Amino acid sequence: MVTIKADSKEKRVKVLSGKWRCAFGMAVGLLALPEAYAARFDACQVWADVGAYTDVAVHGLEVRPRGKGCEAAGRGSDIQASLRQSLALLAVAGQRCAFDQSMEMDPSDARSFRLLITPREVDGCTAPVKELDKSGVLVWELDGVQPPRYTMDAWSRGLQGVAVVTVLIDAEGKVAAAVLASSSGHPELDALAFEAANASRFRRKESAERATGLSVARIPFHFDVADSGRP
Repeated sequence: MVTIKADSKEKRVKVLSGKWRCAFGMAVGLLALPEAYAARFDACQVWADVGAYTDVAVHGLEVRPRGKGCEAAGRGSDIQASLRQSLALLAVAGQRCAFDQSMEMDPSDARSFRLLITPREVDGCTAPVKELDKSGVLVWELDGVQPPRYTMDAWSRGLQGVAVVTVLIDAEGKVAAAVLASSSGHPELDALAFEAANASRFRRKESAERATGLSVARIPFHFDVADSGRP
């Protein structure tokens, strides 16, 4: 059975499942504001806060104008990192405006990616805030989570660490995309944390205003062999 406890002083949510412990540190802020863009639309503004959801395994990520649209390009340490980042970028763009999208992978280097978005209409586009809300007010609380469990291989090798996953939460409390904010030092544990974060569900707190765009939360997953027990 999974129980959830909230500590209002530290604004942390703890999830306990048997001997396995996973702490969720929630730093939530709106990523979109209901403000129409001016006539001279800068498509790259939709990714102005990309630093809030950049995957730690993606290097050289650049966002730059290209024609009437905007291009994002970078290189992941592996193909999975490139896909995580690409999906997060597309999720943010899709929430803020209607775009024609294209994605390219370098045939000589599958870890390199390039995205191009071109707005169809700008009247319905929303402008992102330059920085995340640092007020610490929690918009969301966990409504359902399946804590990751050690695989037999990872447990027998004694792998331990903390993997922090950044999730983008849509207005319905579902995870629209997720990236790795901090690695545990072991790809196997990172993959388990990423899978669990994607399966999480959130509900809006009664005291919070309705979110109109995407919100961001960072979830640390603690892997401890001594606390987990045999898989």
